[in-house]
Amino acid sequence: MKSNKLFVAIIVSVLMLTLLSCSLLYQVKAADQLVKKAMADQKKTEQTLKKADDFDSEIDSLKPTDDNASTIISKAAALKENVKEGKEDLDDAKKKLKAAEKLRLPGWYKNKYIGELEDAIKEREDSLKEMEKMLTKTENYGKSVRGWYKGNNSFKQAALEIGDFGDALENKNYAAAADAVEKARTAIKSAQTEFNNAASFVNIKIYSDARDAAGIYAQMIDPLQQMVSLTNQMANTPVESLTLDMVNSYLGQINSLSNEIDEIIAKGDAVAPSDVPDDGSIPPSGQDQLSKWRKENIKTLVSKIEDGLEKAEEFEDEANSIRTEEN
Repeated sequence: MKSNKLFVAIIVSVLMLTLLSCSLLYQVKAADQLVKKAMADQKKTEQTLKKADDFDSEIDSLKPTDDNASTIISKAAALKENVKEGKEDLDDAKKKLKAAEKLRLPGWYKNKYIGELEDAIKEREDSLKEMEKMLTKTENYGKSVRGWYKGNNSFKQAALEIGDFGDALENKNYAAAADAVEKARTAIKSAQTEFNNAASFVNIKIYSDARDAAGIYAQMIDPLQQMVSLTNQMANTPVESLTLDMVNSYLGQINSLSNEIDEIIAKGDAVAPSDVPDDGSIPPSGQDQLSKWRKENIKTLVSKIEDGLEKAEEFEDEANSIRTEEN
């Protein structure tokens, strides 16, 4: 009987020592240090993600002017650098958690606690991707505004060249008239390119209408050059060689070209945005279109970022609960 009790006592002692030795062999403290550093990496990224909403509100406060376009582009590019750093921080955090997983740890620590923290990292990674998209679209928004102003400046230059063409033609300086028309061609093509760029960055009606109008206005350049050529020919034909039929033919062709140009201008005017201020700024109708585009393409991403932040915090809270329960 005594031997049985002694045997049981020995067994219990062995089991207690085994359990104690296993507990002592766990590397929980070392894992905690790695987790703490991983959490610090995540917190830096979290601060970057929290900038998304404030940044978007700041862009809302900036009117779509030429100067503000450059500001928007530069600010978005700067924040992209923060996103890049955030990705690197999360990569470091994942490496630290992987290192912790390789230590001798109880099942709850390795499978549940670290698992929840890894899920939090995944949410922040997804949110960074959404933020990168948001910033790219914001850059495109700024580039579209800049394209609008460049296009309008080119349009103004084309109008000046057409004015010079008229003056040169009136003064019978046909070489200068032809040169002015070519300069107008270049300016209109430049306007068309800039408006097309704006529309490719942000697909709204005011940009595409301006682009299409520029394409229509460009069609009047060849008739203008023909008008210069015909006027030059008539002016340089010796008076004694001119016949009434020749004069009527020249005038008829010039009149036909003039009518063709008028029709082209009318078609362009029908397509071009009609409410553009004299300073070439984006009119209220265009600003409304831009606001709608931003709501559909950027603010939805901001919402996703905020949702991701919330989910990441929930995973962290769950991890902390697990850690507290097992202490």
